[in-house]
Amino acid sequence: MRRARELAGQNAHVSRFTAPPDKALWAFSLATTISLTGTFIQKVAVGWSVWDITHATSWLAAASLADLLPTLIVSVPAGAIVDRFRPATTFWLSQIASCAQAVALCVLALTNQLTVTSLFVCSIFIGTCNAFTVPARLAYMTLLTPRESYKKAVVLYSLGGNAAFFVGPLLAGVLISSLGVATAFGANALTYAPIIVVAAILPAGRLARPEGRQGDNVFRQIGDGFTYAMHHRAIKMMLVSFAALACTARGIMELAPSIAATALNGGVGTLSLLMASIAAGALAAGILMSRWQGWQEETMTSATLLGSAAALVGYGASGQIVFALPGATLLGFTLAMNNIFVTSGLQMHAAPEYRGRINSLYNMIFKGGPAIGSGVFGGLAQLTDIRASSVAAALILLLLLWRIWTGRQG
Repeated sequence: MRRARELAGQNAHVSRFTAPPDKALWAFSLATTISLTGTFIQKVAVGWSVWDITHATSWLAAASLADLLPTLIVSVPAGAIVDRFRPATTFWLSQIASCAQAVALCVLALTNQLTVTSLFVCSIFIGTCNAFTVPARLAYMTLLTPRESYKKAVVLYSLGGNAAFFVGPLLAGVLISSLGVATAFGANALTYAPIIVVAAILPAGRLARPEGRQGDNVFRQIGDGFTYAMHHRAIKMMLVSFAALACTARGIMELAPSIAATALNGGVGTLSLLMASIAAGALAAGILMSRWQGWQEETMTSATLLGSAAALVGYGASGQIVFALPGATLLGFTLAMNNIFVTSGLQMHAAPEYRGRINSLYNMIFKGGPAIGSGVFGGLAQLTDIRASSVAAALILLLLLWRIWTGRQG
């Protein structure tokens, strides 16, 4: 634990961006974008298959939970394992396993053996794989990137993820409607091929991990990781702001169908406009942050908290489409900015031997925060309405911002 406190107490030097990512990073980013596109294809295909078999909304929610829970449960020990072994190896194995489950789903669909049970088993399996994939991918990416290029690398990763989020569901719809669900699962399996190849052929000498404390068991490493995060001021501040936005703004964002139907008195067209506005804001944030590298972390934290609070009022509480659409755009913008600067900041501040565990905390918040927030604010909306829930979420962000400002002055 003392080693964690010593490393956390060191003031990390944050360099300005001066060099572009190298060819290895570009190859890795492109392959990752292709793989993420397949992930969104499978997400749609699983949801459609569950609905086609059961015709029950409750089973759809259960399928999402089956994917989420393993990630939440396994993320922290997975981060310790990533730190214990080479991130490149852990990442490569997680991609092999993920590809295998996609092949299994494709075979089951082709042979008409696809059942709710098999879909749930594969969802649990892929959720477990993702608990290893995300921290290993981020740690691996930093090993391919000069330290001064971390911010550019994260922006590239974010832009690729947004592109996959847009393209994947569109491809899924075309594949399922024209060729059947088996084709969608097969397409997902194929999208793993580039990243598996890229991860296998990148020069091993550059991917050597600094030696850590190999004598510690996994549980002690987990405790060390928590201690390190809590004693590192910059990392703690970034994780707290990220968790606050995940549980409030992202939780409200999950309730978009309710906002479209009740607050805006619209239908699926209104919902599509809200989602498109959020995506446009996120894309604009990625483009801006790829060109502007002079980020001050405390300023960025305050700006994204304040901007998200304002966005929630327009998005969920205004009840007017003329305010809801700009609010949705601002919400997508501020959430993407926060995600990019937190992800890059964690890579820059975390000591290499703790990076996997810090990234696993990020992954746990990223996955679990919106689920918790949608549950809490969805329950509040049942008691009041979605507008009151949106205002409550905005007030929580403003209270946190006030606490940060008073703490800084103190």
